Amino acid sequence: MRISTTHQYSQLTDRVANLQSRIAQLQTNLSTGKRVHMPSDDPIATTGILTLGSAKGLAEQHRTVAEFARGNYSLAENAIGEIGELLKEGKKLALQGATGTTDQLARDVIATQIRSLQERLVSLGNSKDSGGRYLFSGFEVQTEPFVKDSGPPPTILYQGDTNVNYLQVGPGLRVEGNVIVEQQIRQAYDALQDVHDRLVGGDLSGLSGISIQLVDNASTAINLARGDIGAKMQALETAASSALRRIDEFARLISERGDADITETIIDLQATQVAYEMSLAAFAGISRISLLDFMRG
Repeated sequence: MRISTTHQYSQLTDRVANLQSRIAQLQTNLSTGKRVHMPSDDPIATTGILTLGSAKGLAEQHRTVAEFARGNYSLAENAIGEIGELLKEGKKLALQGATGTTDQLARDVIATQIRSLQERLVSLGNSKDSGGRYLFSGFEVQTEPFVKDSGPPPTILYQGDTNVNYLQVGPGLRVEGNVIVEQQIRQAYDALQDVHDRLVGGDLSGLSGISIQLVDNASTAINLARGDIGAKMQALETAASSALRRIDEFARLISERGDADITETIIDLQATQVAYEMSLAAFAGISRISLLDFMRG
């Protein structure tokens, strides 16, 4: 009898300890909302969570890259749009200077206005992103891309490069991450320079027959570049949205594997607490029997 009681005592001791551990684990699951806290909790689920977490991290990276690039494209589009408006103003001034009713003094004043447009054009060509990097310098993001050259003839020099920065924004999806508009900006500057020189020289036929056409050609090139930027912005927006969907899906799958079912956990905790209380009562009974056996022995 003494051996049987001792065996029961040992079994109940182990059961009480296990139930205490289970209650603590369930309480932790309720407080954190998670059922997997370490690999030993569920090795198979842990492997899946780690794999999905890595995939989710990559999708988050893709989204960040796409959104950053789209932000830069938005800045580039704004700058190119301003250049388009600037060329419209240049054409308007050229038409004004080409009329026979405009005297040379007035044309000289208009030429000064054209020079101001050129200054603004160079400034727009040297636009920067939020981090102080030049938008239109290719890989040479710390190098001012456009500088004036007094000539003759006066023009602008390009100090950047024409390398395209391809960005990974999704599984097997790469997009251009920078804008190369060296030729378009140079063409716009040279067109305005032609207007300026013909205004100063009083070349009315050249203004109406050549300069205005050059400005129109430059405007067309700028508008095409702006359209291309808009298309790439749309592609980046689509990529960012796709990455967000993948992030949400990976998060859902991670939750399925690692989150606790709150209702199920509460029920389990209640049942375990009942079993624990019953085991304590049985433990107390065995302890009394063991004491009586000892006293009788």
